[in-house]
Amino acid sequence: MSRAGGTHGGSGERADEIGTAPVGAAREAGDAGDASVPSDDSPVMLATTEGRPDLVVTEESRAAARRQAGMLADVKHSPGVPKPDPVIVVDKVKRSFGGLIAVDVAHVEFQRGVITALIGPNGAGKTTFFNLLTGFDRPDTGTWSLNGRSLARVPSYRVARLGMVRTFQLTKALARLTVMENMLLGGAGQRGEHFLAALVPGLWRKQEKLMEQRAKVLLERFMLHNKAPDFAGTLSGGQRKLLEMARALMVEPTVVMLDEPMAGVNPALTQSLLAHVKDLRDQGMTVLFVEHDMDVVADISDWVVVMAQGGIIAEGPPHVIMRNREVIDAYLGAHHDDPDAHASEAAGAAEPVPPERADPVPPAPPAPPPPPPPRIGAVRADTQDRTDTARTHEKGQA
Repeated sequence: MSRAGGTHGGSGERADEIGTAPVGAAREAGDAGDASVPSDDSPVMLATTEGRPDLVVTEESRAAARRQAGMLADVKHSPGVPKPDPVIVVDKVKRSFGGLIAVDVAHVEFQRGVITALIGPNGAGKTTFFNLLTGFDRPDTGTWSLNGRSLARVPSYRVARLGMVRTFQLTKALARLTVMENMLLGGAGQRGEHFLAALVPGLWRKQEKLMEQRAKVLLERFMLHNKAPDFAGTLSGGQRKLLEMARALMVEPTVVMLDEPMAGVNPALTQSLLAHVKDLRDQGMTVLFVEHDMDVVADISDWVVVMAQGGIIAEGPPHVIMRNREVIDAYLGAHHDDPDAHASEAAGAAEPVPPERADPVPPAPPAPPPPPPPRIGAVRADTQDRTDTARTHEKGQA
């Protein structure tokens, strides 16, 4: 579970206050139209945590996010370009499976506090790259760091404790646990997880209540509060995506990595998910997500990194990437809309094949021999027979 909040003396009062704030915000937004998207005037609050203030979406936090994105305005649109304030830096990371090179990234940096989309055709290596960065797989070579700290050979659970969490293409909700139990499993630093401490409830009971308060706030925010006592296996695909994102926030991350968060989601929930992703940025988190829907990429991303055949082939803002010839070629084939290319291909197809490259033509089969001519004697005999038959017939009529 998440680290316990604030000082124990005021924790109960503060937990009650923040527990009711999202409900009012959701109701006010619902009266305006969409209850799943918080209004600009209604801040979204999270539980108090040790050593840090509440995560609140305010105009100041939104302005800070805009400043971070604005720092990218002067960055060149080229692969591996340095960023003004990178939170993740990757150097010479390579991963192969047998003779297949799945990831071969020379250098890439991810800007702090913005939404970066990682796109590319199927098989480009995006999910494998996620696995490497988060400790679920190990590269053959290369280094990468989070806030200047190397993550090479750091296991996935320690990467999460350092503040970088991820979701998966296929949701990992525990179907036979309730939604609330799934949320509580996402927290870190729980005193009751140690064997001896678990025998003394006084050591962890207050922290447990704070964890439950944080989980309730997140479930309210993601519109899953009514599902808290239900088994996670009864949720729809879109609701499981929401649960997984909410559970990731129990760790209080600084970097959130979402692997195709919109895949398989009902269109009715898509806008809600997009609003939640934008809120993560507005709270000061760095968001890196994999997505194939270019409308989604253009809507929420500040920067786009394009992968193809394991490497980085392009970087830039969405409107630049969507016009990039190399990106279009990677998705749709080389020069798919170039008339000159089509004309040259047609001309090349019409060129005669050199004799040395032409396939040999098999000889035609011999014609069947003509039938033998009839013998003259046989023709005469046949004519005489027909004449005799005609005369006999005439006599019979007479």
